[in-house]
Amino acid sequence: MYVNKIGDLLKCPATLLMLLLHGCGGGIESGEQGFQRCNACHSMKPGLNFTGPSLAGILNRKAGTITGFNYSRAVKTSGIVWTVENLDAWITNPQLFIPGTKMEFEGIPDQTVRDELIVILKSKTALPLVNNEPP
Repeated sequence: MYVNKIGDLLKCPATLLMLLLHGCGGGIESGEQGFQRCNACHSMKPGLNFTGPSLAGILNRKAGTITGFNYSRAVKTSGIVWTVENLDAWITNPQLFIPGTKMEFEGIPDQTVRDELIVILKSKTALPLVNNEPP
């Protein structure tokens, strides 16, 4: 079928669905699925640790510093700060990024899914500012 106007494309329900799912942020579903994998072991609430440490306030926090969580020596001594770039590398392959970690997660190879997941982590784990400073 030849389409000569963008309006013709938008009349097709299948095309609209494809655009909504993949071209207009609907791909966040894949990031949400990745986020659900985080929720299996991590809490988003400050001070509430599960198999993994709480992810509350993870962005720009030094790795291995949540009080009361038993980190691997590798994570505690890594010196890593959880920047967007470091989170991306960690989510790609935790064992490669910090050899010796106890985290048994195979990683997410898809860059788009990781990007969406990091956006979700930033929004769902942000801590409120106190006097314009993070707690």
